[in-house]
Formats: sequence, structure tokens, C-alpha cells
Amino acid sequence: GVDTELVKDMTYFVIEKDGEIAGCGGWSKRKTLFGGNQFSGREEPEYLDPLKDAAKIRAFFIHPKFARQGLGSILLKHCEREA
Repeated sequence: GVDTELVKDMTYFVIEKDGEIAGCGGWSKRKTLFGGNQFSGREEPEYLDPLKDAAKIRAFFIHPKFARQGLGSILLKHCEREA
């Protein structure tokens, strides 16, 4: 499901190939570890402390049609630079 925290934080991205959405993924600066809005019991969306906490790579998906073409790696590198 959708995790609107990533969208609101502008830390979620899509990758396209030949005009088609091939995948998506992002990173989080919040304490939430996983799951979308539909999950109860998630941690409060507090920010991580950048002096002691690492950002978290979250919600990566590559469409099977685009698997094994390096797009996930490109997206991961983008997220690492942004974080």
C-alpha cells in the first residue's frame, strides 16, 4: 500500500524506460520501518536523528518486464545521493 509519508517528504521516486513507469522506490528520514498507511501499529512518524540514525531505503519495486536491466541500481544510487 501507499505510504504517504514518503510522498509528503518528497523522498519517493519513479524510474521510467521508453516512456513507461518501470519501477519506484525511495528513502525515509522517519522512524517508520515498513508498511503503508493501511497498517496499524506502525511507529509514530518521528524524524530520525541524522547524527546517530541512518536513513532507510523503502518500498522498492521494479516491474518484471524491466527486471535485470540495472534500473533498480540506478534508483538506489539516486536515493543514496538524495539521502
